[in-house]
Amino acid sequence: FKARVSEFMNEIIQDQTPKLLISHGIVNKFIRGIRMNLSGKEMIELGESQDTIYILGDSEEKEIKVPSMG
Repeated sequence: FKARVSEFMNEIIQDQTPKLLISHGIVNKFIRGIRMNLSGKEMIELGESQDTIYILGDSEEKEIKVPSMG
């Protein structure tokens, strides 16, 4: 799984324009973990929450909570 996500990430970073990726929890963890060079175990242990935007920089991650619409 990590290899498949890594291959996808390598393809999309060839173009330097910003990207918006929408994914389920485990894919989100692996995308973030690959960017941070974490082990598979560390990726699975990453936190996750609903209604959250992660901005991934070269060496940091910023988390933005989306306000509830209800």
